[in-house]
Amino acid sequence: MDYEIQFNGIRFNSKHGVYSSEKERDQLFIIDLSIVSLLEEKFNDDIDQVINYEEVFNEVKKIMDSNPVDLIETLAKQIIDSMRRFDPKSVTVTIHKPQTIMSEYSDDISVSLRQSFE
Repeated sequence: MDYEIQFNGIRFNSKHGVYSSEKERDQLFIIDLSIVSLLEEKFNDDIDQVINYEEVFNEVKKIMDSNPVDLIETLAKQIIDSMRRFDPKSVTVTIHKPQTIMSEYSDDISVSLRQSFE
């Protein structure tokens, strides 16, 4: 059977963006992540039989703390690529960047990417 792990509202202060000023000071990024995987019929309350949430968080943190990139699309792709190690059926990631040059006109800007591995 399928099961889904959802992380909603993971917050990071990181330096990513097109403009040099965005790479010089931390900005708030909020990440929503969904991983669909297979739960074996013989599952018996053993963490080794499921995706470890802490390991997922650590992978995302490593990317968010890495060298700055220009686009949140790039971050989303890097996160999806890093989730492959967990052998998911699919991954969806949304990266929100509420503090942008557009903040005067918008509460939030976000990008979502989805990848199926079936």
